[in-house]
Amino acid sequence: MSKRSELIIPVGIKPQAAILILENEFLLCAHAQDGTVESKYISPGAVRQAFAAEPIDSGWIPEGVRRWGVCAKGTWMLRWHKPAVYSAWLPDAEQPVKTPMPALVFFGIGKAYYIWAMKGDRFDPKGQLYEAPCANVSGLGVICWGSNPHQDVATGFDHMWRLFWEAPFSGSHDGGANARMAELAKRRVKRFPEDQLTPLSNRLFPNTTLDAVVERMSRRGESTWE
Repeated sequence: MSKRSELIIPVGIKPQAAILILENEFLLCAHAQDGTVESKYISPGAVRQAFAAEPIDSGWIPEGVRRWGVCAKGTWMLRWHKPAVYSAWLPDAEQPVKTPMPALVFFGIGKAYYIWAMKGDRFDPKGQLYEAPCANVSGLGVICWGSNPHQDVATGFDHMWRLFWEAPFSGSHDGGANARMAELAKRRVKRFPEDQLTPLSNRLFPNTTLDAVVERMSRRGESTWE
């Protein structure tokens, strides 16, 4: 393939239309009947539909998944879990404890997984996100799996959710979470005190509603908060 410093249409070729690949968008340029050139931005889905010979099949989606998609980072899924009491292994514990958690959002994209907390009992895409009140999770929601392998979202979404609760919590990104979980379990509290939740915040993502965060991570390529 020859190399040039700019795009040049080969001599003798008269294209009826062209698709320009920009940084995060596609621009369709086509000749109109009056001889002028018209252009408009088109979605990646429209480009895929135009060139794909086979239909897209998501496969069997795990139960409860609220949203699913495919982007440059791979398959992504999101599931919301209502407030509940979980069985968790705390450091040096001989048996799991029963501890309450607020509503939780489990999000995976490619082989990266995130968990966030939300307030309330009903799913609200416009609701604010909070830090998940447990260890092994960074302030941005990135889950630390230790030596456990990361399975791809397309085939391992459910497995990674179970692994998060079945594997022992460590001191990674603890911030007092393990002690709080142990205290709530000791007192047999059935509902996590939502006034103890810390708002999720980041200078790159000033709008931390669930809808805004997922939209930016899945559609604009900014899917790594590490």
